[in-house]
Amino acid sequence: MSSHLWPPAGGSAYWADPVANSGSLPASGTTGECRLVLDTEDIYYWNGSAWEQITENLADVQGPASATDDAITRFDGTTGKLIQNSTVTLSDAGVIAGASIDADTNTLTNIENADIKAAAAIALNKLAATTINRALVSDGSGFVSAATTTSTEIGYVNGVTSSIQTQLNNKQPLNDELTTISGLSSTGILCRVNSSTYNIRSIVDAGSNRISVTQGNGAGGNPTLDVSEANLNLDSIGGLLGLTDQVTGVLPVANGGTNSSTALNNNRVMVSSTGAIAEAAAITGNRALASDANGIPVAATTTDTELGYVNGVTSAIQTQFDNIRAIRGNVSISSDVTLTDQRLHLVNTSAARSLALPAAAADLYLVVKDVTGSAQTNNITLTTPGAETIDGGATYVMDANYDSVTVVSDGTNFFLI
Repeated sequence: MSSHLWPPAGGSAYWADPVANSGSLPASGTTGECRLVLDTEDIYYWNGSAWEQITENLADVQGPASATDDAITRFDGTTGKLIQNSTVTLSDAGVIAGASIDADTNTLTNIENADIKAAAAIALNKLAATTINRALVSDGSGFVSAATTTSTEIGYVNGVTSSIQTQLNNKQPLNDELTTISGLSSTGILCRVNSSTYNIRSIVDAGSNRISVTQGNGAGGNPTLDVSEANLNLDSIGGLLGLTDQVTGVLPVANGGTNSSTALNNNRVMVSSTGAIAEAAAITGNRALASDANGIPVAATTTDTELGYVNGVTSAIQTQFDNIRAIRGNVSISSDVTLTDQRLHLVNTSAARSLALPAAAADLYLVVKDVTGSAQTNNITLTTPGAETIDGGATYVMDANYDSVTVVSDGTNFFLI
């Protein structure tokens, strides 16, 4: 649509009859002729060669002579009839450019993180306020929220260099006794008087000049006691008698003597004999000792070397021997017989042999051996006493010269090893 002055400059204009629509306009008109198209209420003008639309039904809105491409149209004034150009553009791709946001009055939607510039530097005080003076954590949705920990409490973590709980676990728990000890201020030897009660003690000289004390409170070193021999005598220690005081002849047993005038040798067993202590006969050297019928130590037949073999034994020796499953003897076989547990069976194979195993029993152990070397010709056949099996079979045949097998049982069947 062209912009025209009304009427056209240098000419005149007049109204002709209106038409129903633009398709109903005559093929030609007279210069200056104007017609109203009823369906759109637009005005068409004959410019001398064609009908030209000079108005649109836009409620009388008018705009500037030129505008920025893609500029967003704004009203100019309050009449609602004039529009003006804008520095804000909306591209065909839907990108808005040249706009600024009034944070207090405007809201934009569909903004993503990528739409915000890295240099935006949005201040934290623009976020929704949380509870004041609290540590911040991420909630279940990943948003920042206030923790129950206060800012003062989180400040206590400052300076911590390792796990707090680990450090707490490694500390001595506080108790009443530690509290009592920590309250003591004097130096000396710590003494626990009773539950939760401690005192500081010192070793002191009783004033007799017989014993002198150094470092009695232990503060400067270990306490030491020194006995003054010059001031120590029978009277000074209470007038006690020595073992031999006022004793004539032999010293009675009651006074710690032997009641005998016979001299005693070292390293001997002393025995009571007719009211006196006497020396027993020397014990045979390098023997274990045992008590005799009178309870007196005597030499056993076991030597000290033999006794040493007991060292390291942890339970009854005979019981351990009895529990060992081993061959306890040889049996020569020259006929069809039942074999014996814990025996080495030496089989003469001058003829074929059929040997029955004994009843199955846990820990059964026996050996069968071809000692004449003819088993290849005269086989040795092992049979079971009932439904038991030998390595899964009813029988087992030894058919190699000088062959040997070891038979064991689990109490149900027999097996060869």
